[in-house]
Amino acid sequence: MSIPVTVKWKGPDGLEREEATTSLVLNVQGLLLSLAAALKAGQTLLLVNRTTNQEQACRVAHFGPAAEGRVQVGLEFLEPSPEFWNIRFPPENWSSMDSSPRSTSAS
Repeated sequence: MSIPVTVKWKGPDGLEREEATTSLVLNVQGLLLSLAAALKAGQTLLLVNRTTNQEQACRVAHFGPAAEGRVQVGLEFLEPSPEFWNIRFPPENWSSMDSSPRSTSAS
């Protein structure tokens, strides 16, 4: 799901920086996005959901592949925020696979 976001952080010089992008993958714990900025693992930053203007503190959790001057970055919320995306996620115990056998024969 693609939601417009802005990532804000302080650069090594102490100046505020920001980059607008969109989510590539999201969940209740954070998101994956693509950034041109050079961030560090564990770095803390502020994520702004531009649809709702909500803000959430995050940390850089991991890096993915780079392409065309951008790198995929996984951000993890510092505090749980199930309402941040303004969408309903299925409960944690939900499964799209029903494990009970089904009869395919006609009775």
